[in-house]
Amino acid sequence: MKSPDQILSEAHAYVRRVTGGKADPIAVAAYIEGYTTAWQEQETTVSDASPSEPSFEEFWDAYDKKVGRDKSIRLWRKLTKKEKRDCIAYVPFYVQAQPDKQFRKNPETFLRNKSFYDEIINRDNKEQQRTQRFQQAARVIASYDSET
Repeated sequence: MKSPDQILSEAHAYVRRVTGGKADPIAVAAYIEGYTTAWQEQETTVSDASPSEPSFEEFWDAYDKKVGRDKSIRLWRKLTKKEKRDCIAYVPFYVQAQPDKQFRKNPETFLRNKSFYDEIINRDNKEQQRTQRFQQAARVIASYDSET
């Protein structure tokens, strides 16, 4: 484990590198906060959610695209209880709209962008479109036959 002095010097070096030589105290504090948060996350377990809020495991199982678990866990923990509930409610509809895992967003991207607030766009496949056209044509023919 690194000493506090090592973490501080590492934070200053990182901030200077990112900001082009300026050591912003707020950025240094944010870096250190991020470092300590990451360290605390390593010591906690995945199932640390309270019974009243959805757990990461519920999301992980429902989303069913198993890539980027560690980063997804960190992002899940940053969500509020309301966002977690919204996410869990949204996921089944998203999975149904995008059944092919290959085209589904990675869980990390889904959580980072808070995609659970996005509109779900159902893409009708060719068979459904063809069926709808036949049904529409049948209604037109039926209405024509009833007029004569």
